[in-house]
Amino acid sequence: MYSKHHLDYTLATGADLQTSMNPGIYTIEIPMMGPIRYAHSKTDYSFPYKIYGTETQFIERVCKTYTNTTGNLGILLSGIKGTGKSVTAEMLCNHFIHNEKLPVFMITDAIDQLASIISVIPQDLVVFIDEYEKLYNSSNKNESALLSIMDGAMNSKFRRIFILTANKHHVGDYLMNRPGRIRYTKTFTNLTKPVIEEIVSDILIYPNRKDAVIEYISQLELITIDIVKSVVEEVNIHDEDPSIFDGVFNVSKLEMLYDVFPIENGEIGSVALYNRVELDDDVVASMLLSNHDDLIGKFFSVYNSYTDRGVGYIDKVEFRKIAGQNIFVISASKNRRFGVPADNLADPEYAITEYAIIPKKPTHISFIL
Repeated sequence: MYSKHHLDYTLATGADLQTSMNPGIYTIEIPMMGPIRYAHSKTDYSFPYKIYGTETQFIERVCKTYTNTTGNLGILLSGIKGTGKSVTAEMLCNHFIHNEKLPVFMITDAIDQLASIISVIPQDLVVFIDEYEKLYNSSNKNESALLSIMDGAMNSKFRRIFILTANKHHVGDYLMNRPGRIRYTKTFTNLTKPVIEEIVSDILIYPNRKDAVIEYISQLELITIDIVKSVVEEVNIHDEDPSIFDGVFNVSKLEMLYDVFPIENGEIGSVALYNRVELDDDVVASMLLSNHDDLIGKFFSVYNSYTDRGVGYIDKVEFRKIAGQNIFVISASKNRRFGVPADNLADPEYAITEYAIIPKKPTHISFIL
């Protein structure tokens, strides 16, 4: 039961009390004396600006899962700032406010005994913790208690939805690969091509410079909404292509990038296996040499700012004419083939896959590995 004062609540007993809190966004206030107060912050999250790259399918999945399950539900949204994770978290909160009529507890500071505070609230609710890794981590004594609530160890008949954001995807071994605690993880990386083109089209006042702007943005190491808007703003102010201010603008550009395609039936596949990736230095150097023998037997990897992936052990390297173009081709196996008996070479474990290495063309943007 709750005692209500204006829009705020405290737990209480007695007559003329409310059985549940109204939907909305609340903070937790712990006074020096008296009961803990659930202070009403606002009705919901408002967006007085256009939202780009809305994660509609992901949001719908989370909401459908909630209505078709029981018990607690955890969502972790991670990635670099300015790519949409906070907006997605807030849109999820709005759904639970308006459609499920739940209160959302917004946690922006570390609160001692947060777990015990949440556990005694007698209704379903949402806990939204922004930048979780800064507030709760393995060295924080309060995290273990919070994890126990995620597990449902408190045996509460009420549901708790945990929406966490983090700047790093790996926020601790106690959360990852544990769908009972965190059912969904979503990593936000560089903006996709359609989102970038939409932003540029919306705010660029010199349409004749659009191609140059897109080409410049495609070469950046980090591509966020703020960065895209800042580049376009600079173009709008000075009426010039980004190449003019490239030397003084505070962004980092990637070195040479490559797309890696499978070769299927002698043709380059239509879909890249890896986009916008860097290669090992010795692989890049081999492209400039006529003798590629030094690469045979070495492990071939691709990587960018967010991840690195092993492709396989190199079996053969060559330039090959495909569709009229001279293509750098690497043949590789996920496992070493050297010394494998001939009758075992058909084993899928030792299968050879051919990869076409295509230098990245800036106007052909594919932003996600």
